Amino acid sequence: VVSVFFQLNQSVCIDCTMSATNSADPALLAKVQKQIEYYFSDSNLPRDPFLKAEINKDPNGFVSIQTLLKFNRLASLTTDTSLIADSIKNSSLLALSDDGSSMKRVTPLPAVSLWKSRTVCVSGFPKCVKGDDHEPDIEEIEALFAPYGKVLSVKRRRAPVQEGADDEKDKEGDGENVEEKEKVVEGEKKVLFTGSVFVEMESAEAASRVVVERLEWKKSDEDAAIELKVMSFKDHVLHERAARPTSGNNKKEKEVAEKDGDDGEKSAEEEEEEDGYEVGMLLCVENIGEGVRREDIKEKLEEYGAVAYVEFEQGGKSATVRFGEADVAEKVAGEMEKKKKEGENLMQLGGSEVEMRVLGGDEEKMYWMKLREMRKKRKMEAKNGGRGGR
Repeated sequence: VVSVFFQLNQSVCIDCTMSATNSADPALLAKVQKQIEYYFSDSNLPRDPFLKAEINKDPNGFVSIQTLLKFNRLASLTTDTSLIADSIKNSSLLALSDDGSSMKRVTPLPAVSLWKSRTVCVSGFPKCVKGDDHEPDIEEIEALFAPYGKVLSVKRRRAPVQEGADDEKDKEGDGENVEEKEKVVEGEKKVLFTGSVFVEMESAEAASRVVVERLEWKKSDEDAAIELKVMSFKDHVLHERAARPTSGNNKKEKEVAEKDGDDGEKSAEEEEEEDGYEVGMLLCVENIGEGVRREDIKEKLEEYGAVAYVEFEQGGKSATVRFGEADVAEKVAGEMEKKKKEGENLMQLGGSEVEMRVLGGDEEKMYWMKLREMRKKRKMEAKNGGRGGR
């Protein structure tokens, strides 16, 4: 059991007007650097339409410090533009403009986004029903998950306040969730914490370690411990989907998704439509013998990792296996190659020793393109009430 205790009556006063000189608080500089690097990180930038739009406005990708100060969390740390500029001078991710008024990311975003496999949904925190109710700080949640690996991001989930709610308080966003928008927008509805968060770990392995743990949280020493519920992002999406009202079309969509091996990647709960694909999840199995079924291939390979889908036609000589996590395909192919070199017996399917290779390059890209198109088509058919709909 992992428990984290925090005193809520402690506060830290930060002079947001202090000059960015050598006398600036090193701890404050570090906080500012961490916050800005988060905005431009692999975890946040692909899912931040506002910041992406600002980057695209400048031919060199620079964003002004004044624009970044529209983010509440940064502005709560400091509004001193000189201090902000100083904070990223040693950053390996960001670079300042010559006049020190703007900054840009210096490394390109990766073509593949792996955030879903690294993310867990954590629920059980007390919901906020009034504006002055306590919600867990980002630092509290990071400390809770730190024993299992580096935490890349924490996104507190919030919902609009119902009209007529009492004792509201405008929640300051922290730039770490689309549901808790950080930019100040005039006339925007106030939001309150729903009691759940998304936590992105450094790897899928770290996320899987968290899921099996029993976690507890306390607001203070005097409060009773609250047991938290942790599930993978995939399970969260499936849970949310199952909780929706059932209709004929929803049932049809579920059947279509299961047939296609849809693992819940597309959902209203998600913050974006993923543009890329996960490299290293596809294994090509060749030289398959007679009488082999799709289920036989899946059963043979399940011992190496969860198999999401097997593309195989009865009587065929080859199959494409899609694993649930990256790098499993390389692990299987590597082990088979090692056995081959050492003269050990290889895996057999239908009485024939099969050959394996990781699907990569154009073959891999084409597989994912076809899969996305197939899913779009089937979901469109489901919305139209079945195949052949308008």
